[in-house]
Amino acid sequence: MYPIGVISSALSGDLRESVSTSQRLGCQGLLIAAFGASLRVTDLSATGRRELRQVVSSQNQQIIGMYVELGPKGFGPGADVDRLLTQLDRVMEAATGLGSPMVCVDVGPLPAPAQ
Repeated sequence: MYPIGVISSALSGDLRESVSTSQRLGCQGLLIAAFGASLRVTDLSATGRRELRQVVSSQNQQIIGMYVELGPKGFGPGADVDRLLTQLDRVMEAATGLGSPMVCVDVGPLPAPAQ
């Protein structure tokens, strides 16, 4: 059975508050932003990631995934593709360190169809 979760930033800008709110709402887990307003998961050390997992599990919650938005250009014209790929690599490393089974990526707008 898959857990029912919620995007952490939809509940609060503070991850600790999001975890407790998610638990009170009856959800089993959180989809955590890789680059949130108060926390950049990719910048956490191994100890920081372990503490984050502990904060989440202390409320009987689990990390069901991480998400990242690539911005308004996405991989489209004018985007710094090398920077975006490096960013995605860091997000996937952080997700692995957190034991996250999923990474959701908002790649931005789709390109116009070829004529």
